[in-house]
Amino acid sequence: MHCVFATHERRPLIKSYLQQRLWRYLGGIARESRMMALVVGGVQDHVHILLSIPATLSVAKSSQLLKGNSSEWIHDTFTEHWDFEWQEGYGAFSIGISGLEDTTKYILSYHLLNSDAILLFPQPIEPVSARRSHAYRIVDHTGNRVPGTRPNLGGRFENVAGDTRTPRKRDARAGP
Repeated sequence: MHCVFATHERRPLIKSYLQQRLWRYLGGIARESRMMALVVGGVQDHVHILLSIPATLSVAKSSQLLKGNSSEWIHDTFTEHWDFEWQEGYGAFSIGISGLEDTTKYILSYHLLNSDAILLFPQPIEPVSARRSHAYRIVDHTGNRVPGTRPNLGGRFENVAGDTRTPRKRDARAGP
């Protein structure tokens, strides 16, 4: 999922000294919330995050966790940013496995001239088998599968470590 959210009124509040720390903090929020931040980047007035969201977490809830926790952290850590707030809403774009590389390149190249984007989890994504080329897994630099992840049919990665619950069925009218 490629998520984008902006500062309130698109004010340029994410200064360069804050960016690197905020990008890492957003990656930590994702990790603690059972998401995986693949790439985090942004400029002074907005953030791009390429996320793997578990099937048990909605896009709205993941956005709420990222924005709410990061805003609280900014207020607590940078008292000069007492007025920092995120704009209401967010953009979320479902990215299939075949679009991960292009989306990563987009986030990284879009921000090369403006700021430093961080590739938080630089694991390659490889086919599980030649027979089922549509099935992928996230592997680390040695080729071993990253524990607790597997792709679901929607192109997101599910966290399967110890989760024995059956995912809820989606309402067909709600879309992917």
